Amino acid sequence: MTVTAANTNSQSVSEIYAEALRSKNFVELKLASGMTVPDRLKDLADVQELIKIRALPAEFAERLDPYVREKFLELCDTVKQRPND
Repeated sequence: MTVTAANTNSQSVSEIYAEALRSKNFVELKLASGMTVPDRLKDLADVQELIKIRALPAEFAERLDPYVREKFLELCDTVKQRPND
């Protein structure tokens, strides 16, 4: 699922992201999908937005499956280098 204001009904995008963060599985699934399916790069962008909007620290990677940790940290570094994008 791509989270946009258009598909949130009465919930704000921030509320949906907050719900998603309650489950690390959401982030893991988005990362794994973006890493393995060539036409799912939007999933990586979604995780990058989560990192920005929720100010997820690099330490969050410790909670993630080892398969996706490096990609999460890479996205964290990108956000850190370009915080205002």
